[in-house]
Formats: sequence, structure tokens, C-alpha cells
Amino acid sequence: MPRRAYRPAVRRLIAGLLAAIIGGVGSLAIATPSQAAPPCAVNYDVQVFGNVETPYAQVNASITNTGSTTYGHWSVYLLTPLGTTVQEWGVTPLPRRGWYEGALYHALLGPGDIASFGFLLRLPPGSLDSSLIAIACSV
Repeated sequence: MPRRAYRPAVRRLIAGLLAAIIGGVGSLAIATPSQAAPPCAVNYDVQVFGNVETPYAQVNASITNTGSTTYGHWSVYLLTPLGTTVQEWGVTPLPRRGWYEGALYHALLGPGDIASFGFLLRLPPGSLDSSLIAIACSV
């Protein structure tokens, strides 16, 4: 099931919630129409499978450095329903729930560079809606 585009109000709500979660640490790249372009962009596709009792999702994602500076570190925030079990590739979990940093083999991200990563999610029962999953980037 392809990811549906968020309406601007929902995007602003998610941006506000994520900003509150990180407490102003770093630069979080979720841009609303009135903001300047962020230095990174995340593209992802969510495939939900299984059934209502045992739902799963596979998330294939990539981060692109849209700025003009090389970054030696990047991270992403994975927003999922509470109770989700996560298995990741291409990223390493950080101590704060939902945060992951680029794996050592592709942590360096030059201008225009793209790094791929992904997640296999065991969702809580009844969570078959792919719009419950979102990813934002930070450099």
C-alpha cells in the first residue's frame, strides 16, 4: 500500500509533536510550506501485511543530503504506534525511543548523497494503517 500524502495541517501537527519530543536538540527536517528547505530529505515506502491480530510493516527508506555541506552524522526519527517492535537495517538505534543514526558504513553524507535504510515492524494488533508510520530526518 503506497504512502498517502499528509495534508498540511497533519504535517504541521506531526512537526510540532516531533519538535516537542526532541526538545529543540539538533535540526529536525520536517518542512511546512512557510519554512525554508531542510538540509535533508527522507523518502520512504510502507508495505503493511499480515492480519488484524498480527500486523507487520516493511519500511524501505532513503535519506538525501539536500544541502551544500558534507555531514559526518545523520539521524532519523521513526514514528510508530506504541507497542511496535522494530528490526532495522542501515541504521543503529539511539537511546531515545524512535531515534536512529546512520550506520557507520554510510554515516558520511556529502551534498546530493543518498543513504538507504529500512525497518521491519511488528505492529500492535489492529494497526494495519500505513499512515500511522512516519519518518523525519536530522543532520
